[in-house]
Amino acid sequence: FFSSELPSKHCSFVFVLLSTDSPSITDDILKELFAGTGYTVKAFKFFQKDRKMALIQLGSVEEAIQALIDLHNHDLGENHHLRVSFSKSTI
Repeated sequence: FFSSELPSKHCSFVFVLLSTDSPSITDDILKELFAGTGYTVKAFKFFQKDRKMALIQLGSVEEAIQALIDLHNHDLGENHHLRVSFSKSTI
Protein backbone atom coordinates (compact mmCIF):
# COMPACT_ATOMS: atom_id res chain seq x y z
CA PHE A 1 0.00 0.00 0.00
CA PHE A 2 2.85 2.41 0.67
CA SER A 3 4.53 1.87 -2.69
CA SER A 4 4.71 4.44 -5.45
CA GLU A 5 2.04 2.43 -7.28
CA LEU A 6 -0.82 3.95 -5.29
CA PRO A 7 -4.03 4.28 -7.28
CA SER A 8 -4.76 7.79 -8.51
CA LYS A 9 -7.89 8.01 -6.36
CA HIS A 10 -5.56 8.32 -3.32
CA CYS A 11 -3.83 11.46 -4.64
CA SER A 12 -6.00 13.68 -2.47
CA PHE A 13 -4.21 12.23 0.54
CA VAL A 14 -1.45 14.79 0.05
CA PHE A 15 -3.88 16.91 2.09
CA VAL A 16 -3.64 16.39 5.82
CA LEU A 17 -6.18 17.60 8.39
CA LEU A 18 -4.63 19.11 11.51
CA SER A 19 -6.44 19.79 14.74
CA THR A 20 -5.32 20.94 18.16
CA ASP A 21 -6.77 22.26 21.37
CA SER A 22 -3.99 24.86 21.66
CA PRO A 23 -5.43 28.39 21.64
CA SER A 24 -2.08 29.93 20.70
CA ILE A 25 -1.18 27.86 17.63
CA THR A 26 -0.39 29.84 14.48
CA ASP A 27 0.08 28.96 10.84
CA ASP A 28 3.78 29.86 11.13
CA ILE A 29 4.26 27.42 14.02
CA LEU A 30 2.59 24.59 12.11
CA LYS A 31 4.38 25.34 8.82
CA GLU A 32 7.74 25.45 10.64
CA LEU A 33 6.97 22.16 12.40
CA PHE A 34 6.30 20.39 9.09
CA ALA A 35 9.08 22.10 7.11
CA GLY A 36 11.54 21.66 9.98
CA THR A 37 11.00 17.91 9.95
CA GLY A 38 11.69 17.71 6.22
CA TYR A 39 8.23 17.90 4.68
CA THR A 40 7.40 20.02 1.64
CA VAL A 41 4.56 22.37 2.59
CA LYS A 42 2.82 23.34 -0.64
CA ALA A 43 -0.22 25.04 0.90
CA PHE A 44 -1.74 25.72 4.30
CA LYS A 45 -5.14 27.01 5.39
CA PHE A 46 -6.92 27.35 8.73
CA PHE A 47 -10.64 26.66 8.73
CA GLN A 48 -12.46 30.01 8.83
CA LYS A 49 -14.91 29.12 11.59
CA ASP A 50 -12.51 27.07 13.73
CA ARG A 51 -8.88 28.13 13.87
CA LYS A 52 -8.08 24.99 15.82
CA MET A 53 -8.35 23.04 12.56
CA ALA A 54 -6.37 23.39 9.34
CA LEU A 55 -5.54 21.69 6.07
CA ILE A 56 -1.97 21.33 4.90
CA GLN A 57 -0.90 20.15 1.45
CA LEU A 58 2.33 18.18 1.43
CA GLY A 59 4.60 17.34 -1.48
CA SER A 60 3.54 13.73 -1.99
CA VAL A 61 1.37 10.91 -0.70
CA GLU A 62 4.48 9.38 0.85
CA GLU A 63 5.17 12.59 2.79
CA ALA A 64 1.58 12.67 4.02
CA ILE A 65 1.83 9.08 5.25
CA GLN A 66 5.13 9.77 7.02
CA ALA A 67 3.81 13.02 8.54
CA LEU A 68 0.85 11.13 9.95
CA ILE A 69 3.23 8.59 11.51
CA ASP A 70 5.73 11.18 12.78
CA LEU A 71 3.52 14.04 13.93
CA HIS A 72 0.20 12.60 15.10
CA ASN A 73 -0.14 13.40 18.80
CA HIS A 74 2.94 15.66 18.63
CA ASP A 75 3.44 17.56 21.89
CA LEU A 76 2.89 21.29 21.31
CA GLY A 77 3.66 22.17 24.93
CA GLU A 78 1.42 23.23 27.80
CA ASN A 79 -0.40 19.88 27.62
CA HIS A 80 -1.58 20.49 24.03
CA HIS A 81 -1.14 17.99 21.20
CA LEU A 82 -1.44 17.97 17.42
CA ARG A 83 -3.82 15.51 15.81
CA VAL A 84 -3.07 14.55 12.21
CA SER A 85 -5.31 12.65 9.81
CA PHE A 86 -5.79 12.27 6.07
CA SER A 87 -8.28 14.55 4.37
CA LYS A 88 -10.27 14.21 1.17
CA SER A 89 -10.85 17.98 1.29
CA THR A 90 -8.54 20.25 -0.65
CA ILE A 91 -7.36 23.80 -0.20
